[in-house]
Amino acid sequence: MIVQLVSANSLNGAIRHCYELTVELARHGQPVLLVHKPGAWIASNPFPSNVEFLETSFRRTPYELSRVARELRTRGVELIHSHLSSANFFGVLLARFFGFRSVATCHMTHFQPHWWWNDRVICPSQATASFQRFVNFVPSRRLDVIHYPLNQNNFQPTRDAANVRTSLSLPENRFLIGVVGEVSFRKAPHVLLESLPTLIQAGHDPHVFFAGRVAGDYQQFFTDRIQQLNLESVVSVLGQRRDIPDLVNAADCICLSSTREVTPMALLEAMSLGKPTVATRVGGIAECIRDGLDGFLVKPNSPIDLAQRLQQLAADKQLRQKMGQNAIARIEESFSVKAVIPQILACYEQTLGRKQKVA
Repeated sequence: MIVQLVSANSLNGAIRHCYELTVELARHGQPVLLVHKPGAWIASNPFPSNVEFLETSFRRTPYELSRVARELRTRGVELIHSHLSSANFFGVLLARFFGFRSVATCHMTHFQPHWWWNDRVICPSQATASFQRFVNFVPSRRLDVIHYPLNQNNFQPTRDAANVRTSLSLPENRFLIGVVGEVSFRKAPHVLLESLPTLIQAGHDPHVFFAGRVAGDYQQFFTDRIQQLNLESVVSVLGQRRDIPDLVNAADCICLSSTREVTPMALLEAMSLGKPTVATRVGGIAECIRDGLDGFLVKPNSPIDLAQRLQQLAADKQLRQKMGQNAIARIEESFSVKAVIPQILACYEQTLGRKQKVA
């Protein structure tokens, strides 16, 4: 049995990855135990019948560690795979004090010395692996660069683009830019806002939707910037939505103006629907997008560069279509379940010192 430890309650890219991974491992015949916090979003979703659940607070107390360890031993668990910082630290302690083998996926780049204690660390990009090697001192022999797996069948629109645009009160010919994910300083959507006047002055008619939670410490700054740039009629702040595939499908392109990323799931999902992307060259983004083929890469904090690339897409529908087709091919080749799940299983096997599949 494979254990997935995930310590966040709400939805984000790392949680989406853990959900997709758990489902696909189960579909590949692997019994999985999902260890999560009470009330976590991930546990409310449908799973195959060979997925079991265990709640924990992830408090690093002797009692809670012993309780979870007993539950794992009862099920014959040997290997645990952790996601996010609290789960990772908890997993490391389980491994060191109770004899389990530990694998952890790095979803964010922070200086955290406990990463060193994992048997193996999965990094979604070479950039993340370099961070773990040179900042957290994880030996290169224990690092595996494995992309996030994306099941394209799980990210499909249920409404056509025209219907979605009508719900947003937008005509079909308006150039629609989509932004999916948390609206925060790290994501830097204000850089995109600052690029929009250039598009408008060039004669384009852009509209941008932001689909995601607005961080509390960013909300006032974000609202003020929209007003200062007179963009109230150009921007729709939608908050968290359950119809993300529909919204992405209705967009002409997707934009990520982040200053720091690992490998954003929103980017991969947009590519899987054939959407060209304009994104900053940070973290693992440059290992997803082939500049000029499936999208454009720009410098972070550069509204001028962002505006230039968005103008190219706004002016050329054929370019958008060609890049979208390339993006679909890119996902199928390097980020599909078929391409990635065998690599993760091989990582598990190597961690356990086995040649056969984990059962």
